[in-house]
Amino acid sequence: MENEYDSRLLHSNLAFPLLEKLAYFGDSLAERVIKEEVAMRLMNGTFSTVRYLLIEGYFDLLREEEVQTMISGYSKKRKKEKITFIHEDMNLDALAGDIHGMTLKQFKFLIDHPKFDFLEDFQEHLDKIILDRTFGQYEYIIGIFHKLLDLEEKNMLEKKYIPLLKKLKEKL
Repeated sequence: MENEYDSRLLHSNLAFPLLEKLAYFGDSLAERVIKEEVAMRLMNGTFSTVRYLLIEGYFDLLREEEVQTMISGYSKKRKKEKITFIHEDMNLDALAGDIHGMTLKQFKFLIDHPKFDFLEDFQEHLDKIILDRTFGQYEYIIGIFHKLLDLEEKNMLEKKYIPLLKKLKEKL
């Protein structure tokens, strides 16, 4: 315990599962450390890191209040440094599968993330994606469409995304 579970001492592929197991077996220090690490990497990591934490279920270790505090704290501390995606560099086949497997809580976090303009980028490239008509890209569009529908059904869809949902309804 001399390093208090410093996750920098191990690769994250080892550190996260180890911390998760220790927390599962009642180690309160491990529980605190993994939550702090997940929160820090969710807010400061790359899109790939955020995606990994969502898909592997680490995001689900955080309670809703912790997520809201994390997002509002990030927004207050920093000027929003939005990251736009290079659409051509995204693996839409993989991302389509990821989105399909996400819970609504995970998807909502992804689209509300203060650092990434995920849905704005999607809207910007939507017509091009539809024209390409490759299977992975079509599955990507369908996945986002269904998640937006689910959010609307649960009254969790922000008003700024309603025009996108209407556009998708027209195009599909």
